Amino acid sequence: MTSYVRIDGEGVDLVSARMVWRRASSGGRAGFIFQITGHGGRHVLHVAGWAPGEKINDLSGQVVSIQSPGTDCAADGRMFSLVVIRFGRVRETSAVASIDGTIEDMDPGSDARSELECDVRATVAQSQDPRWCLSCGTSLEPHATERDEFVGGIRVRLGATPVLCPGCASFVAAPKFCPICGATYDPDEVHTLSDDGSIGYTADCPQGHRYSGRLGG
Repeated sequence: MTSYVRIDGEGVDLVSARMVWRRASSGGRAGFIFQITGHGGRHVLHVAGWAPGEKINDLSGQVVSIQSPGTDCAADGRMFSLVVIRFGRVRETSAVASIDGTIEDMDPGSDARSELECDVRATVAQSQDPRWCLSCGTSLEPHATERDEFVGGIRVRLGATPVLCPGCASFVAAPKFCPICGATYDPDEVHTLSDDGSIGYTADCPQGHRYSGRLGG
């Protein structure tokens, strides 16, 4: 199966596609937030939504209709006004899905509409929340909380953990410890970009975890 995106009948193959998910409940029901991204030529696809389930395999065969998509659903520089995602087989490392929807110009005065159809074969990964302070390396478990968000027009509740412990809240520098496993970063594997007093970073730890974020500002 070839992944592709087709807009008003004109299509291109997707070079790559990925689905990242994390657990989140909605209305007391267990489920997942998922984000599907793909790119091919000038087409960039990003679709996010929520679906019920206890394990990621429960997405298999589900049809997710997003009636009120927001900025987390877009394609080709335009926003979705409606999108339907039909999942095929979903495993812990791979997923197959068909996406159909209507995209519209971001200009509020524009009436331009286009029909999009897409078949995606994506790699799958679970989002990893921070567990260790990236400044001092202490556990963040005592500081874990929950927060509410809107994803694909649905209110969800998910876990939220800061990347810094309260004692390091004012830290604005290159990260020292991997927030996923707590390993000490090799300074050569930490890349930062300073901009107006903030620090953007991407770092790779010895265990192979890549983490990106922003401090300060």
